[in-house]
Amino acid sequence: MIPNKSHIQILIITIFIVLFSFVKTDPVRASTTDTLDIEAYIVVIDIKKFNDETQELNVDFVVNLLWKNIPPAHPKGADTLDANLNWISNLQIMNESDLTRKATEVEKEPDGRISLRSRYVGTVKENLVFKDFPFDRQAFRINIIFPTNKPFRLYLQSKKNKNIGPLTIANWTIEKTGLVPYELSVNRPLHGFSYVAQVMRKKYYYLLKFFLPIAIIVLMSLTVFWVDPDKIDAQLTVSSTAVLTLIAFLFSLSFTLPKISYLTKMDLFLYSSLVLVFLALTESIYTSNLATKNRHKTAKKADKISRYVFSVTYLIILVLIYFI
Repeated sequence: MIPNKSHIQILIITIFIVLFSFVKTDPVRASTTDTLDIEAYIVVIDIKKFNDETQELNVDFVVNLLWKNIPPAHPKGADTLDANLNWISNLQIMNESDLTRKATEVEKEPDGRISLRSRYVGTVKENLVFKDFPFDRQAFRINIIFPTNKPFRLYLQSKKNKNIGPLTIANWTIEKTGLVPYELSVNRPLHGFSYVAQVMRKKYYYLLKFFLPIAIIVLMSLTVFWVDPDKIDAQLTVSSTAVLTLIAFLFSLSFTLPKISYLTKMDLFLYSSLVLVFLALTESIYTSNLATKNRHKTAKKADKISRYVFSVTYLIILVLIYFI
């Protein structure tokens, strides 16, 4: 049977209906048309102080965000500037301790983008490990998220990060800064970015203030090996003086060192020094006891061996603590 014209029209209409039924709007692609491209960088006005005990960093910084406003989907729809500004300006500093937003400025750039600058002053909480104290390198962080489910792409402009003038933070040297992605998952994943400052503690203060005096006390205690074992009073005076001096020094240090629950390199140095001084005292008592029993050769031989053993051991301890 030859199909008539009406049959052909029905067939064509059916084909079009079937084809259009398979053509659906891609939700991801459609959502990307509403995705904001946000450029972010941070200007640090000052990093003033870091408290080793509370791990709080006193900072003064400005968060800079730039984005191109997306026009409304419908001509009669409301402008999206206010809506975008609401959720973008609602950024949160996740590790804030006592932080205040001092000022917020919104401007339209010559290229048509919207810029948002928010200044924050106060303290942020860090979570650092001090096992290498005082030879440690750390990373100070400011974690920022956007609490929204709106789609956006974040472009981190680390090269635009800068410091305004010299930073007043003491005991630390800032080696480099940068921005890295940051994600927080609670009920749903929240995205943002982190400002990271790689810093190194200024160790020369601790070397001169703590390590050098303690090393001198230890070396003073080792001089007992050059004292004649017959001179019991001189040996005991040198050894006991070194022990008491070191204990008093350690007591004064307890007020300046970080109060943490694990041992640091400084602790290992202090306790190893204390052990060596105590062993030197023990050795002097032993050789003096030998001298009283007229075993002078054995006492002098023990002193001679101790000179090298104690000196080399202490040198190895210093090298291991500093380089490992």
